[in-house]
Order: sequence, then structure tokens, then C-alpha cells
Amino acid sequence: MFELRKLVNELIDEHGKIDEIKVEMARDLKISKSQRNKIRREQKRLEKENDRVKARLLEEGQRITHDNILLYKLWEECKRTCPYTGKPISVTQLFSGEVQIEHIHPWSRSLNDSFSNKTLCYADENRKKGDKTPFEFYGSDEANWSAIKERALKLFSDTKEYPNAYQKFKRFVQVKFDDDFSSRQLNDTRYISKEAKNYLSRICKNVIVSPGQATSNLRHKWGMNNILNDENEKTREDHRHHAIDALVMACTKVSYVQELSKWNRYNRTYDLKNFPLPWETFRKDAEVAVDKILVSHKKVSNDITVRTHKCEKNGKTHANVGVAARGQLHKETVYGKRTFNGEEAFHVRKSIESLTTEKQLDKVVDESIKLLIRKRIQELGGFVKGNIPANTFFVVDEDGVKQPQIFLPNKNGAPVPVLKVRMKENIGGAEKLKDKINQWVNPRNNHHVLIYKDEKGNLKEDVVTFWTVVERKRTGQSAYQLPIGGKEIVTTLHINDMFLLGLNEDEINWENPDYEVLKEHLYRVQKLTSGDYFFRKHKSSTVTDNDYKQIRGFGEGKTGWFTFNPIKVKISFSGKIEKV
Repeated sequence: MFELRKLVNELIDEHGKIDEIKVEMARDLKISKSQRNKIRREQKRLEKENDRVKARLLEEGQRITHDNILLYKLWEECKRTCPYTGKPISVTQLFSGEVQIEHIHPWSRSLNDSFSNKTLCYADENRKKGDKTPFEFYGSDEANWSAIKERALKLFSDTKEYPNAYQKFKRFVQVKFDDDFSSRQLNDTRYISKEAKNYLSRICKNVIVSPGQATSNLRHKWGMNNILNDENEKTREDHRHHAIDALVMACTKVSYVQELSKWNRYNRTYDLKNFPLPWETFRKDAEVAVDKILVSHKKVSNDITVRTHKCEKNGKTHANVGVAARGQLHKETVYGKRTFNGEEAFHVRKSIESLTTEKQLDKVVDESIKLLIRKRIQELGGFVKGNIPANTFFVVDEDGVKQPQIFLPNKNGAPVPVLKVRMKENIGGAEKLKDKINQWVNPRNNHHVLIYKDEKGNLKEDVVTFWTVVERKRTGQSAYQLPIGGKEIVTTLHINDMFLLGLNEDEINWENPDYEVLKEHLYRVQKLTSGDYFFRKHKSSTVTDNDYKQIRGFGEGKTGWFTFNPIKVKISFSGKIEKV
């Protein structure tokens, strides 16, 4: 909402009073910070998984499409076996049409099109099952249903790649179908839409909330999906897909939404009629406009806030000054500094399940536990490409309960399950939290890199951690300081700072910028390490594509600073560019 407010204010300043606003609102508008962080971590995990699956598809000679990615992930999740029939699914059958994506709880009744409600099923069996849940179709035959449940439990077991598979098993064997799903989802949407509408109604009398499904269908019907790729499917790997959604939503009529709602209500059993383009050259005009977009990225600006709280007591005014770090001051893990077998290192206790690779196993401090784990891994056939195999630490029984597999004897000789292990880490520049307590943290959360000239005119860098910045601000100093021997600050680099790369400044008309040219040279700072700066193309929403530049050092070589001549710029919320 904060970003929305800034965008709306900029549009009002530039264009005046707004006549109409159309909003497509997500459901996670009002959630806590911890929930937002959890969602971001899950999104990053899914991005990595999608990139892994894309690589496997290329190895199999398959096209990288949304449907193929989904097919392959569902195939892996159900252990390459049809959970309904028990028949194995070969990779050839997977892409032949013999196997279909199946909604566990029927789409027409649940309106749930999420990954958690999908699996694979042979087409013939899927047609027989029709509009029923697994229990409704198989439950009348108790012996067969018991066998299907037992098989589903084995197939939908949690793995590193699919940590929520067991939740799908619970949905699969659910006896009572949740008929209230659609009404609950509708109520959620109504509430959030109402709050957004109330917020925006303060500056515009005509605020309309548009459903996301309508935008999706019209985007497809108008051929807008292939503006950013060759297929008529939406791509989320380019940030500009948000602009296309906004354009489609702006051109959506109420009659279109009514027709689309009617089509969805009746399970899409008839062909959806064509919707006329908003104007004759709409598709071409949209492509030209989208091609010139400069994407604005929210700057990651970790800093501290100094707040003064005043109160009166016994007729006197007392001021309490508080300092709050606005961002992650250090890595989350707290370590203890210990000497073990003559070696000084930082130790931390972690869940045994957190061990996923052989390299992580080597960091386990207790040699006896390490040997037990290695023995168990050998029983399961050894490491899988350097990774610890599934079911090494726990096995899920028939009741869905995790049973430990690693034990140590207690003083009476009885086996005790090992649930946590002590790990050792070597941390450079560790900081002690408190003087009298053995608690250490890793402050390697860089705030910025300062590029400066020394007294001889040579370019140098100074990598500054967030911890250091907080200490500076807390004591009234500037966050940006020339180090000893420094003469002049050239620029600073933070995550998501925007730079033009590969242009000379005399080629740029700042009064009337050529967006057609600038879009090809605009990058954001993706990550920073000492002597190594990654810049990702402004439009990229993924960090795995090849649209990036890397600066290593201050020379004129292939990856030198002077080769790219970075020019720091600012992109406004509405996409306007200016030099910093």
C-alpha cells in the first residue's frame, strides 16, 4: 500500500485529478512482516525449483512452457507413478497426452486451481472419475480404497524439492469435501477489495475492483501474452507483465466480466465468445509502449531510525532516545565460540533434517553422529550427486508419523533418537552480541559498496556492512565515509540501485531521453561482493537468465569498470529516468 500511495501521488502530480481507477488486488494485502518474509523465502525456493526443472526439460528435448514445467513437477512429486491406478509413468508417456493434469478436488466444485490441488492421472482413468473426489469415486470398495490410500501415502511423501507433498496426501484421502471453499475465497476477496477501494476512494470517486481471472482470460483473447514471449502464455520472468495486466484491466468492460463469470460458473463447457479489441491498433500500440518501459525497482535501503519519546513525570519532561535498525543487522543464526580438538570455530545446533549435502555433513562436530549418518546413507545406496538421500533421518509410517532413523545410546544403553546436531562454521569478522555472553553473529549483510579515488587517482572499493552503518549512524556519523587514503567518492552501490551500462554521458539527452536506447542499457544492482558486482537487466524478474553484466575490477578489460562506465540513475514510480 505504501508503494501504491507513492505511485498515485506521482501520477496526480503529473496528470492532475484521476477520473477512474481499476484495481486487481492480491489476497496477501494485510499480512504480517514474518508472513511476508515466509512468502518471499517460498517464492525464492520455487524459482530455484523451476530453474532446475527447466534444465531437465531441455535435457529431455522438451519445450519450456508453463504446462510442461507443471507436468514435470507433478510427475516428480508423485514419484513418477499414477496415484489413482498405481501404474508407472515414463517420461515419454508424460508428454504424449496419455497422462493428464488432474484436480484432486474437482475444479468445477472447489474453484481451486493451485498446485496443492493437482496431480497426474492416466487420461482413461480421469474420464471415468469425472467430477468426483478420490473418495467419492473409489470409497465404495473398501479394500481398493485402502490400497489406494496406502499407495498415495508412499507417493506423496515430503522431499526436499516437494516439502508439502504430505499435505496433498491428506487432501487426496479426504472423506468430506469442503463445499464452503468457493464462498470462503469469495469473502476473502470481497474484504480485501473493499479495503483497497476505500483507500483509493479518498482521491478518486470512481474506483472499480476487477477480478484477476477476467484479466487473465482477456489477456489471452487479445493476444497480449505473446508480447513478451513467442507463445500466447503469460510469462512472469519479465516484470513488464504487470504493465500488460494493468492495460488489459483498464480496457475491461463490465459486460466482459459478466460473460467471463458466466463461462466459469458453468465449468467452461462451451466456447467462450471473442471480445473485440478496445481499438483497431490496440495490440500493436501496446507492443510499442511496453517495449519502451523502464522498470522501477524498490530500493533496498537498510538504515536506522532514531526516535525520541517524551513523557511527563512529576511536572518534568523526560526524553528517551531509541535507535531502531531498519533491516537485518546480521545473519539470523547465533553461534557459540568453542575450541574442539584444538580447533577454534563457531558452533551452532541445527535440526538434523537441515542437513542436505555431504559438505554440510562434514561440518557436524560429533564424529560418532557423523559416522552413524554415513552408515545410514550407505544403507540407502550412498549420496545422490553429493546430496543426502531421502528418508535418511526419518521415515513416514502408515499413520503419517515421522519415525527417526538415527539413534545414540543413553547411559543405560537405551536408544535415543538424534534430532539435532552441532555444526561448526568459520566466520570472518564475527561480532559479539554482548560482552559477558558467548554469543556471536555473522554481520556479512553488506549495506553498500563505496567506490572512491585514492590520492593517486586510482579507483578503489570499500565494502561496508549494515552493522558498520548502524554503528556510524548511532554515534551521529555519516553512513558514507571515505576510508583512510581516500580522496573523492565516485559513487555508491546498493542492492537495486539503477545504472546505465555501456553508454557515455554525452550520448544521453537528459531533458528528452530516448527510452528506445536507454532500455537496452538499464540494469539494477543484483548482488555485491568484494571486487565483484552483478547487474541484472531492469526488466528481468528472475536471477537465472543470461541478461546480466558483471564488473570485476577497475580496469578496461572485458569486465572492467571503465568498459561499462556505470552511470547511476533514478527511475521514478511511473518509469521516468533522471541522473542521480
